[in-house]
Amino acid sequence: MPEVVVHWRPVVKAFAAIDVDLKKRLGDDLKEAAAPVVETARQLVERYPGAKVNTITSRRLGPRVWVQQGAKKVTGRRPDFGALQMTKVLMPAATQREEEVRRGVNSALNRYAIEAGF
Repeated sequence: MPEVVVHWRPVVKAFAAIDVDLKKRLGDDLKEAAAPVVETARQLVERYPGAKVNTITSRRLGPRVWVQQGAKKVTGRRPDFGALQMTKVLMPAATQREEEVRRGVNSALNRYAIEAGF
């Protein structure tokens, strides 16, 4: 199972000390790194009738990024659909694209380290 939550707080803090704007740029790059998971999750959720494909997005708050299904409406036909999406769509998508996400994160961190002169 992939590391769904990765704590980058010390890294973000160190970069923020170098460049105040870096926290926003890093968040943008991490959101971009999550794009493969969003793409795969959308493909996986298509097989469920009535699922809203376009509501699966990556979100960010500062340097924190996550993938979520943002549909607010509950039809009552499938009260366990949220749990189903997590176990059958979002987590498998994260597992399938884990290496690409890691490469995207490492690429961003390496680029910032080079910019900072490390």
